[in-house]
Amino acid sequence: MRKLAVLSLLLWGCILAAQQPQDLQTVLQQLQSQDNATRLQAIERAPEFGAAIIPHLTSLLTHQDWRIQRAGQIVLENIATRTAKLGAKERRDVVNALLALTKPNQPIPVRKAAVNALGICGTDEAVQTLASLLKDEKVRDDALAALKQIGSPAAAKAVADAAATAKGEWQRALLATLGEIGRPEGVPVLLTALRAGDAQTKSVAAMALGRIGDAKAIPALVAAAQQGIPSAFDTLIRTGELLLQRKQTSPATQAFEQALKLARTEHEKCAALIGLGKTGSAKVLPILVDALDAGEVTIRSAAIEALIAYRHPEASEAFLKCSNEPTLPKRLSCSKCSSPDENHLLANCFNNRQIRPLRSCA
Repeated sequence: MRKLAVLSLLLWGCILAAQQPQDLQTVLQQLQSQDNATRLQAIERAPEFGAAIIPHLTSLLTHQDWRIQRAGQIVLENIATRTAKLGAKERRDVVNALLALTKPNQPIPVRKAAVNALGICGTDEAVQTLASLLKDEKVRDDALAALKQIGSPAAAKAVADAAATAKGEWQRALLATLGEIGRPEGVPVLLTALRAGDAQTKSVAAMALGRIGDAKAIPALVAAAQQGIPSAFDTLIRTGELLLQRKQTSPATQAFEQALKLARTEHEKCAALIGLGKTGSAKVLPILVDALDAGEVTIRSAAIEALIAYRHPEASEAFLKCSNEPTLPKRLSCSKCSSPDENHLLANCFNNRQIRPLRSCA
């Protein structure tokens, strides 16, 4: 009986194996049908064949009818999307089949579609090939998009390595992508570009660093802001915010302090003050209190907002000490010297900490 069962299974497997090529050819024919309903049904069924159907899609991807071209693209995308649910061997088979379509002997539409599908697969197995394609002007934009979609440390390093030797607009595209990937592997080459690139490259590098938020970038961003690089100041603020989100208070405080020193406009000063308030660092309290005597209403309001946001274990003691100082800023101690809105905000700020309410100097 056991031998009979084994023979039955083998026979059934042979029947399926014989049917699959026939079914595959049927689906391929249906994918090229002029009937929309037939073509859509084939698109839904085609991914079931996995890696086996991929080599046969080249004729669709180069077809004169754009609808049939798009059908081939959708099938590749759907196969790539399904790889997350496949076993290691099946996933590797799909990736290898796609990699074969990226070779230079394949038509450009085929290569582009395969590269896009590799990005959807999101596996590091494709990174080496995609990195090499960054040198091929015909598909390098597609390869860069795929590496960004993968977004792994290996993908970020591949883009960083390419950016280190690239020039002009292509280098700026690589640098911008490093910011979009947002991984620390991109920081060294971005810092090099920020220090040594032309003005446009420095601006792109600064913006990319602002998306990553690495403390090592602060000195270079300060220098870039001093040189007048337009995006450097905003990047310094953004870096401080990202560092705060990661609970890296000390470098975040450094970023906001440097930004306040560099600030030239009311808007920039306000951004730096509010950032300092969020840090809750003990050393920023005198800075915030001093800002309450600023001549500009927007800066005073920002200082008040920063004080309200301020959080520190010794905050109450520090506020009490400041409120009793004879040199207390006039606007902090006198309710008549501040606007109604400032009065209300200050009252909330101090009452929350059980510090004496605002008094009138009259």
